[in-house]
Amino acid sequence: MTAARPRRTTMRSVPATGAPAARLPFVGRDADLFTLAAALPGAGGHGPRLRLVGGEPGIGKSRLVRQLAEEARRTGHRVVWAQVWQGASTPPYWPWTQIVRELLGRRTGVDLAALVLDEDHGAVDRFELFDATAAVIADAARRTPLLVVVDDLHDADPASLLLLHFAAAHLREEPVLVVGTYREADAAARPEVADQIEALADLSDRTTLAGLDGDALVALGVAPGDVERVLAATGGNPLYVEQVLLHEQAMADASPADALRTVLDRRLARLSSAGRHLLAARAVLGPGAPHDDVVAVAGVPRGEIAPALDEAVAADLLADPGGWFPHALVADAAERAVDGPTLAAMHRRAADLVGDPPERAAERARHLLRAGAEHWRDAVDACRRAATVAHRAMASEEAVGLLRRAWEVVVAHDTEAGDLAFEVAFDLAGAEMATAGRAAAEPHYGRAWELAVATDDPVTIARAAARHTIQFFFSGDVAAEHGRQVRRALELATPAVDTALRARLHAALATAILVEHPDGAVDHAAVAVDLARTADDPVALGQALVAEQVADLGPRTLVRRLATAREIIALAESSDERDLLVHGRFLLMAALLERGDVGALDAQLSVQHDVIDTVAAPRFARHALWFRTTRAMLDGDAERVIALAESCYALAEALGDPDGPAVFWGQVGVARWMQGRVDEMEPAYVEQRRAEPDAVVWKAVLAWLAARAGRLDAARGILAEVPAPKVLPHDQATLLTLATLAETAVAVDDPELGTAVWEELLPYADHVVPIGLGAATWGTVARPLGALAIHLGHVEEGLAHLAHAIEVSARLGARPWLTEAQLDLAEALVALGRTDDPRLPDLVAEAADTVERCGLRVFDERVDALTAIVVPPTPRTADDPSTEPGAPTARVAVLGTFEVVATDGTVPRWTSRKARELLKILVARRGAPVPREEVMDLLWPDEDPSVLANRLSVALSTVRRSLDPGRGHPTNTFVAADGGALRLVTAHVDVDAERFLDAADEALDAVRRNDPAATELLHAARRARSGPAMPDEPYASWADGLRREVDAATAAVLRCAAQLAEEHDDHLVASEAHRDLLDLDPYDEGAHRGLIGALRALGAHGQADAAATAYRRAMDEIGVPVVDDP
Repeated sequence: MTAARPRRTTMRSVPATGAPAARLPFVGRDADLFTLAAALPGAGGHGPRLRLVGGEPGIGKSRLVRQLAEEARRTGHRVVWAQVWQGASTPPYWPWTQIVRELLGRRTGVDLAALVLDEDHGAVDRFELFDATAAVIADAARRTPLLVVVDDLHDADPASLLLLHFAAAHLREEPVLVVGTYREADAAARPEVADQIEALADLSDRTTLAGLDGDALVALGVAPGDVERVLAATGGNPLYVEQVLLHEQAMADASPADALRTVLDRRLARLSSAGRHLLAARAVLGPGAPHDDVVAVAGVPRGEIAPALDEAVAADLLADPGGWFPHALVADAAERAVDGPTLAAMHRRAADLVGDPPERAAERARHLLRAGAEHWRDAVDACRRAATVAHRAMASEEAVGLLRRAWEVVVAHDTEAGDLAFEVAFDLAGAEMATAGRAAAEPHYGRAWELAVATDDPVTIARAAARHTIQFFFSGDVAAEHGRQVRRALELATPAVDTALRARLHAALATAILVEHPDGAVDHAAVAVDLARTADDPVALGQALVAEQVADLGPRTLVRRLATAREIIALAESSDERDLLVHGRFLLMAALLERGDVGALDAQLSVQHDVIDTVAAPRFARHALWFRTTRAMLDGDAERVIALAESCYALAEALGDPDGPAVFWGQVGVARWMQGRVDEMEPAYVEQRRAEPDAVVWKAVLAWLAARAGRLDAARGILAEVPAPKVLPHDQATLLTLATLAETAVAVDDPELGTAVWEELLPYADHVVPIGLGAATWGTVARPLGALAIHLGHVEEGLAHLAHAIEVSARLGARPWLTEAQLDLAEALVALGRTDDPRLPDLVAEAADTVERCGLRVFDERVDALTAIVVPPTPRTADDPSTEPGAPTARVAVLGTFEVVATDGTVPRWTSRKARELLKILVARRGAPVPREEVMDLLWPDEDPSVLANRLSVALSTVRRSLDPGRGHPTNTFVAADGGALRLVTAHVDVDAERFLDAADEALDAVRRNDPAATELLHAARRARSGPAMPDEPYASWADGLRREVDAATAAVLRCAAQLAEEHDDHLVASEAHRDLLDLDPYDEGAHRGLIGALRALGAHGQADAAATAYRRAMDEIGVPVVDDP
């Protein structure tokens, strides 16, 4: 018989009622049914909204849940049933696709993201997919209470189980009950499934079904005299009992499970050859297979089909001629009923029927894997295609499973595999990296490298060395070996290795040699960026920019890092590269923390929190956990810091991160400092110093610890080993090293060291001190800088720095460092005899209150000393205007970050990238009407406008819902649509860019009028600008106008601030304004010269010389001669 012609068909879903009903009465499960029914929404029950029903095959799990479904329908619930069937042969998230299709009334569609997200959703992470899926279920449940059944979880793909975990956590307060059934032994045989089910323990109640008892057997019809014998033989398994009672099968002499298999095999053996072949074909194709497909796969002559089906129905092996088996165990037996070659031929014909549509790639792979050894190459190819589909669908765990199967096949045909062996090993390494991280991926990358070298092909070798994504591990043997591989690939590179791949190689080498050769890393990263921009390859450019960032994490690159992190995010979104997107977000959070931009940082953290809790890959969860730890530090919660640090360390250990111990002790050290127990950390830091003898930061920290303990000679001895501040390494530890040296210089009274540190810290007075790449923080630079300046005799400058530290800490919400800065300033004022300073009472009172509320024991003695001297402040009255909160309607931030706060105070999650972009376009136009045709062209360039009207309406509706979720205002309140145009109603939407521009206008007008309040108004305008306009849209031309307006206003405010400061001999403020101008325009000659002059006036001659060098270099780059060298 010739193979059937390939056809493109859609995936089938089984009926929503689940498996066919059994013929025996429902007995022996009343208590279990009562427990489940009590959990239905509205039944008055409490507890988790997830119930798991486990047990052996045939024990009655599905039957119990069908009874529950009947009860649910009777009491007004809607029932949605998803049948899992051999997860590796269905599309990713297939159970949830069935559920969503049923709830949305869709008959087709196998891509879950396409069903639950807007068609213009763009690049999304798995959290967004899960959140949108849960929202569909929640919306349906709010209309009619829901029972959702997921049958046979033991066969589910791991990604579907992750989504079950997410749904269980996020639907707790909704009127929905989710019930899942699973075979315990089958689940235990798949560790990834067993682990996921175990992870559901805290979110679910479990019911484990045992065999029926004697009374239940009697109720089924077993003669009382036979009960003991039947019970002993069947274990009370209802399906086995059914075979004995209804089909007169003799009880086999074996364990109940083996005996049941034997009984079913006997029943199938009684059928004709045609009957066995038809049932085997039906089992091969799965539930819902069309009759014609079953016939084509079975290979049964036409004349024998109808009698064979009637025979199967009569034997109760099918519910009807076109139906499915009464139990999955019968389907298993049907496949055993034909010999191996016959079954393999059926799978081959089934694979031909499936064809090549991507949505059925996993189904085709399953068939080809069982189609016989001669089809092994086709099977491997199908597995790779299916893995690609799974990865794109954000189901990387399934991709790993498919590629492991492919690798097993390749290994079995080792001598014939050739280049295919490399491709599979390389694919598997990438999938393991995406799912479990470097420790799991590294053996496969090593194998892929060996196979690549064996091919002697420069391009294959280059691919193996470049890998799939940029590495975030910079030390240890693995990094060193990777560096050797990349160097070899570059040596062997020929013109066949394209520019983009060369860029990725240089980026990979930059990260691999970062620790051993930091200068070389910077050079290779620069080459990578140049090559990637030449190649115009967004992925290569994104990876090159990541390498550029990590190669130079020192404070002087902060402005560049903020800009390039946002560029990385934009590149990732445009190319749908989720790994790159996460890297970009991580680097952006690190830069935002260092800048002290808590609003933007928390906006990013809000995206990451749920990802960590539910769906993040461990390698990404580790980094996101760092920021949660830092957030706990800012909150002053020492116990939470320690708990999170332990979680970070456990993940680092699992991932093989060599930097894990250093990060852990840095995090715990901050917590112990808050508790007044930092001295306990000295042994750990001594050990870190031994482990990293070249790391200056550990020496600086140990000197600081010795000085705190009063061991000043020991501190001086350690300081003697520290290089001069001017030549310290410029990396992520620079600010922590300088900050601890500043405090130590004061403690040991070393003015020479103090002056050198002061000069190096001065340019970074606005920075927050990071520990690691966002793993922890040590407060502000301004606080130790202020204490050092006062010690060196720069009293007014020092007081200004301390006041600035209070401002930055308050903005950051950094309670421990706010308290410390308040106490430092209060102690300085007392020491200077300025006890009449009006700030003093509030400083002490606020610090004392924070110490008490947060348990910051480190400050107890200082608070006690000050409260004995300072008179408490007068309490504010209830009608004090300073205590009255504002009440804005909707708020939109586009300076430094993009964030929307709706009228009800919630922060919307954007499932539509186009809707988000639409709102930004309207903000950029500053309330001016934008014609609909222009909006459509901006959002969907080169598409036919006649088909875009509905898409624009959907995007507009999404924007309005995001601003006003409760729809409590008229439609046109926030976004007006009239006269064929759209406009943002700025009177009802508080936009931070508008507030800044208004503040700038007011300040500049005050300058023109010589108003005495001009200085304070300029300062307020600077505070109102939290960053550049639309930084997350670096390539959007529609944002250029607003960017220019904000930049021009910023420059004008800064120039006026610098001028007024110079007139009042406030050289510190003048230097800061000139630095900010240079951040805006590095070629501003006036700002260069002004900065040099201000630094010389401050006495920071080393910094002035460095600024002069930077000035000459900048002018040389643009060909402007330096006539009067300052």
